[in-house]
Amino acid sequence: MDTLDEPLDVLKFSIAQQIYIKMRNNIELKGTLVSYDNHLNMIISKAEETSIQEGIKTKRKLDALYLRGDGIILISPLKKGITSL
Repeated sequence: MDTLDEPLDVLKFSIAQQIYIKMRNNIELKGTLVSYDNHLNMIISKAEETSIQEGIKTKRKLDALYLRGDGIILISPLKKGITSL
């Protein structure tokens, strides 16, 4: 059983798994985590972006996406089985 010892372990255990990301400016993403670094810059594949701007909700699908870590508010794995200490 995998345990989380440090905050970035959530990402380490989520490589090649589906994750949910909430970003600034009312943007939400779901996709497969390909890679990340210590600044939370990420590469996501098979992403679905949902954006709400001026009350209008739009969705689009993206094959690959590079995210800058400073725009990320929340990251959550969609995989079950990750446990804490």
